[in-house]
Amino acid sequence: MREVNLDGQFQKFPSHIMIKKEVVVSGSYPPPYGGIAYVVKSHMDSVLNKNFNLNLIKKPNIANCNIMTKIYFLLYYYFKFFNKIRETQAQITHIHSSSYGGFWRYSIAIFVSKLLNSKVVLHIHGARFDDFYTNSVFPIRYTIQQILNSVDRLIVLTPEWSKFFEKFIKDKSIIKILPNGVDTGKYTTTHKESKNKVLIHFGCTARKGINEIVNSLPEIIDDNTRLILVDNVERQSIIDKIKEYTDNVDYFVNVSENEKVKLLSSSDILILPTFAEGMPILILEAMSSGLAIVTTAVGGIPSVLRNRENCIFAEPGNSESLQSSISTLKNNQKLMKNMKEANRQKVEKLYSLGKITDNLENIYNQLLNQ
Repeated sequence: MREVNLDGQFQKFPSHIMIKKEVVVSGSYPPPYGGIAYVVKSHMDSVLNKNFNLNLIKKPNIANCNIMTKIYFLLYYYFKFFNKIRETQAQITHIHSSSYGGFWRYSIAIFVSKLLNSKVVLHIHGARFDDFYTNSVFPIRYTIQQILNSVDRLIVLTPEWSKFFEKFIKDKSIIKILPNGVDTGKYTTTHKESKNKVLIHFGCTARKGINEIVNSLPEIIDDNTRLILVDNVERQSIIDKIKEYTDNVDYFVNVSENEKVKLLSSSDILILPTFAEGMPILILEAMSSGLAIVTTAVGGIPSVLRNRENCIFAEPGNSESLQSSISTLKNNQKLMKNMKEANRQKVEKLYSLGKITDNLENIYNQLLNQ
């Protein structure tokens, strides 16, 4: 503290005033609630705001737009992004990117950030980034390498993804592993023991394994088993296929976050026979809700789950393997009960949102202190 004489009166003032650091955050933001949108919103609503001013620039939703509309919205996005960094004099820009087109769109944002002397944190969420990179021709791979090596921090979700990026990142120290996290307090667990079981699946796409689920319906659905399907859009072809097999299926479209929490808490087993993933928020939500899990050992999933401890692993694209995995849980009450309890305990210990945002704050501070 220091003293200042004002008209003969001594007043005490702090020797320094805490000034929040400015961070521009860019990525998908709900609605709709996708994986990246969930992460961005959870960060924006977190205690990170205590020491940082988080300025959000939403990624434009241009998926169903014509080419001229896409160009307009992208130019408007870059204009807002540029202005926000310039107006706030942001010391950090945190960009949440996927792969393919999303990566190329954000590469311009990276360039703008560097132009304005803002340090770049690139947060990779893309479940197929390895395919995107590996299947590109050499000039494209080289360009991807140059972009990735230009950032100040590269955040990846799991140790497996870290090993992948280490192959072509020159300064390995910029790579930081930061798993996704969930607000475990939002979710309730119900360890009911009943012969009636509720299975739940989110995202009725081929990549998420909906075809294998539909093919398995005659074997996994019976009078004591109900399946809940949740999707962002109504897919009539899926509904028609389901009706050929059973009426014991509920199909929900575009549910709210509160409805999603209720559906999870009323279920017993999450089914996610996916072909490619980063680190699914959905799995962490299911663990928080005390669900048993049937999934595949792809992407970052094995870094979170252990077979027969937190889940049963099925083979990707194998309906018989999926059927067998679900039957194993349905017919073994003790295994299911232990798995539900283990999942809730593990997510609280390792993947609670508070722990994750504390680690992100450390990444920001280390970057600022360089």
